[in-house]
Amino acid sequence: MNKLFRTTAAAIFGPARTRKVPKTTRRVHFNLEVLGERTLLSVSPIHAIAVHTPVVHLQPVRLPYWVDVPDLQNYTFHLTSSNGKPAHTLVITGETYNWGGSASFTGTWSGDGPNSHAVSGTLIFAANSTTVVDVKFSWSNGSGGQNSFSGNLTAVHNRISVFSGAYYLTGNVTSSTGGGPGMVSGYGYPPRPVLTEHF
Repeated sequence: MNKLFRTTAAAIFGPARTRKVPKTTRRVHFNLEVLGERTLLSVSPIHAIAVHTPVVHLQPVRLPYWVDVPDLQNYTFHLTSSNGKPAHTLVITGETYNWGGSASFTGTWSGDGPNSHAVSGTLIFAANSTTVVDVKFSWSNGSGGQNSFSGNLTAVHNRISVFSGAYYLTGNVTSSTGGGPGMVSGYGYPPRPVLTEHF
């Protein structure tokens, strides 16, 4: 019985262990694979697995929008006092724009003495407004103290040519040494063109 079993097993399994399978040389055929929107050559019989890459849509970055304060360089403001003090003159000689639409300026303040005083200040739109400009500037008063102005500036809309480009300025002057003109207001104009006659 054992002999019959060994003979049967050798007949079934024996040749498979000892038989040599002839090697065959096969050419690799080029296949095309489509990945997304691209078509690629494939030298592998392995089928590509479609992978969907999520598409990310980038939104444009919106920069903050702002309006620059008016250019007041070379403007002259004639300001009268509400309490009868002498009139004053503010001349803006230089203006530099800052990030965000505000500006820094320099100029002169004169009227209550023989000498003018150098001033420096800022222009910035009032909160929630693009028409009213907050104006602040200060200067040394010559008595060891500091004077300051705080007020508002608005454009003058008038069809009369004399008001073309004009601004109205009103505000309060305070002094660390007391006194001062208090509330002042008046109009400011750009430099007028000089007409020359040629003969």
